[in-house]
Amino acid sequence: MESIAKLAERLPEDRVEHNIANLPKIVAPDAVQRSDQPVGEIARNIDTSGCWMVLKNIERDPEYKRCWTRAWTRWPPTYATARAA
Repeated sequence: MESIAKLAERLPEDRVEHNIANLPKIVAPDAVQRSDQPVGEIARNIDTSGCWMVLKNIERDPEYKRCWTRAWTRWPPTYATARAA
């Protein structure tokens, strides 16, 4: 979790979405509360933070770009070709 926490800290604020998880089934988007915890702490304590988070465009981070590229090149060629189109 530490590497994910550090990634969350490196990403621009608009690429990290996090909210308090205990919400009603239907809620207006503007009524959803964000946690005031730092994003790194949310990630480090995701099992107890009471939040969920999404890290967007992680392939833009140099460390994760290498990992993303390695994983992507392992997909079967037909799948990778279809996704690229």
